[in-house]
Amino acid sequence: DSVTVPAAPEPSSAGAGESSDEALPPADRMPESAEEAENCRKLAERGDVHAQLLMGSMCLIGHFVDYDPEAGAVWYRMAARKGFAPAMSSLAGLYVSGFGVRQDYGEAFRWYQKAAEQGFAAGESGLGELYRSGHGTAQNFSEAMKWFRKAAEQESAEGEFGIACLYLLGQGVRRDEKKAFSWLMKSAGHGAPDAADCLGDMYVSGRGGTKNLEEAVKWYRKAAEDGNLPAQKSLVRIYSGKDSPVRDEGEALKWCREAVMQGDAEAENTLAFMYERGTGVSKDLGEALSLYRDAADQGNAEAMANLGRLYFFGTGVPEDHEESAKWYRKAAERGFGPARLALAMMYSTGNGVRKDPAEARKWLRADAGDGFSGPEFYSRFFDSFSDVLVRNNPELRQDGQEDGESPDSIEVLRRMCAMLREAMPGDSDGKS
Repeated sequence: DSVTVPAAPEPSSAGAGESSDEALPPADRMPESAEEAENCRKLAERGDVHAQLLMGSMCLIGHFVDYDPEAGAVWYRMAARKGFAPAMSSLAGLYVSGFGVRQDYGEAFRWYQKAAEQGFAAGESGLGELYRSGHGTAQNFSEAMKWFRKAAEQESAEGEFGIACLYLLGQGVRRDEKKAFSWLMKSAGHGAPDAADCLGDMYVSGRGGTKNLEEAVKWYRKAAEDGNLPAQKSLVRIYSGKDSPVRDEGEALKWCREAVMQGDAEAENTLAFMYERGTGVSKDLGEALSLYRDAADQGNAEAMANLGRLYFFGTGVPEDHEESAKWYRKAAERGFGPARLALAMMYSTGNGVRKDPAEARKWLRADAGDGFSGPEFYSRFFDSFSDVLVRNNPELRQDGQEDGESPDSIEVLRRMCAMLREAMPGDSDGKS
C-alpha cells in the first residue's frame, strides 16, 4: 500500500522573480543549444531566478553542463531564497529524495510549505504528501486532503493522485475504490505516470470497476512510456504470461530491457531467463550468465538461485556442484523457496555438499513458510530440473509418461518433496 512521493516539478514561469531582456528559453523547456545554455548561465549568475531554476535542472541531468546534482541544488536554493515558488518546490523535492543534498524531510516540509503558501500547485501537492506520509511533520490526513484538494483545483495531476491514494488506502476517509478510480482517471488524464500505473492495476484486479485487460495494457503502456518502472514490469508479466490472451514475446523483451535500463535487478533476472531460453531473442547463455551475475550482485535472490541451477547442470558453464551449492545457499538465506528445496535435495544426496539429512530437513522445513511459494512460481523455476530429476530418480516418473516426454514439473516437485521427507528421520518430538 505504499505510494510514490511526487517528483520535483519541471521548471515553470510562475512567480517569475527577477527577469532580463536577454533571450531565454521558454520556461517549459530546457535550452536546446550550447548558445542558449551559456546565455542561461550568464543570466543566472546575474540573479535571474528563472535562469537559476533552469541551471539547477540542467545540472541535475548534465544537459549542456557537467552532471552535478550538488550544483543543481545550489542553483535551486539561490532562486528559492528569493521567494521563487517553483524553485522552492524543486528544492523540497531534492530534500525528499536526497538527490544533490542530504535527505531531510524537515527541510522538504519547510520549502514545500513556503511554495504552497504562494498557491503553487506542486508545493501544495508536495506538502499534502508529507502530511499523508508523516515525513517531516506529524501525519495528518485531514491536512493532506486539504492541500491535495487545493492542488487539484489547479488541475494538478499530483494533487489528484494524492486524493486518489487517500481514498484507495482509506486514510482519513472511508475507503472508496470507486472514488479512488475516478481521481486516478483525472490524474492519469493530466499526465501522472503513477496514476496510469495504478489504473492498470485496478483494471487487472477489477477493483473500482470491471476487469479489463485491454484497458489495463493501455494504461500500463501510457505509464511505461513515461518511464514508470512498475508499469514496465507489469507489461513484461502480461506479455510473457503462458496463458495471456495478449502474449507477445517481442513486447515482453522490449519492456524488460527498458526496466533493466533503470537498474532493476528483478527485470535483469527476467531478461537473463529470456536469453537462456531464447524467448523473444536468440538464445545466448553467455549473455544470460552475465545478466544473472549482475542481478545477483544487486541482491536478487532468484538470480542467485538461477546461477546455482546453471552450475548444477553445467548450463553455459562447467558443471560445478560446490559453486552451485554456494549460490543456492545465498538465495536460500534470502528466503527464496526453490533454492531452499534445491539445497535440501543437495544435502540429502551429498551433491556439492557433505551429505547431511538434518541440514536437508532444516531447509525443507524452512521452505514451508517462505514468501515465494505458489505452484506457478515453482513450476517456472523447476521446469529445467524436471527432466534431470526424473532421469536420475526413476521413482519420480509419472504414470503414463512416454519416453522423451517432458514431465509435469509440479508433479515432479511434489514427488521429490515426498521422497525427501520419507528419507529423513523425524525429530524426537515426532515431527517430520
